[in-house]
Amino acid sequence: MRETTVGMILADVRRRRGLTVSDVERATKIRARFILAIEEDRFGAISGDVYARGFIKTYAEHLGLDPQPLIEQYTREYDHPLKFDGKIKTRQEQHMNGGWMRRVASTLAIIACMIGLLYWGAMASKKTMEQEMRAQNAVRPK
Repeated sequence: MRETTVGMILADVRRRRGLTVSDVERATKIRARFILAIEEDRFGAISGDVYARGFIKTYAEHLGLDPQPLIEQYTREYDHPLKFDGKIKTRQEQHMNGGWMRRVASTLAIIACMIGLLYWGAMASKKTMEQEMRAQNAVRPK
């Protein structure tokens, strides 16, 4: 026989209280698709472990349940399937591992674009001045 899951408990209590998924969505501000994912134990459909725990807590409290046992059961059943793998880098590590190179490269690209625009503007201005001088020389009597 299958053990009662977090989702099954919440869905059962919701139905016994005569609430629809829409009722719970309005009261908790948790989107219906996430409520259904919790009830169907599809925690991979939720953006992350922290969100799953928060939604379980909010949903359980709305139903008048103590959320702690449900969160503990979630932890046992799913063993943090959505938890980050520890490869998140701190700002210092990002700085040391190339984050600064991207900023330098971006800055150099912006400077190169600015120099290019200034050069283009200077050339256009020079060309205009040359055309004006030719026009003035053509009009002057010799």
